[in-house]
Amino acid sequence: MMVRDVDAAAQNLCVQSQCLSKKGVALPDDSLGFVKGMLVRASDGRALLLGEGSR
Repeated sequence: MMVRDVDAAAQNLCVQSQCLSKKGVALPDDSLGFVKGMLVRASDGRALLLGEGSR
């Protein structure tokens, strides 16, 4: 799921879900289509990958 700000989105999601990371991880480039990412476990057990768009 693409978001504007991974850390802000995660802060909201982590209240209701289990965060697998403490904060977003910055990537060296945007070859994956995003420059920062984070995994969050949804309440139904599925993992969500949050991606922050290019710089």
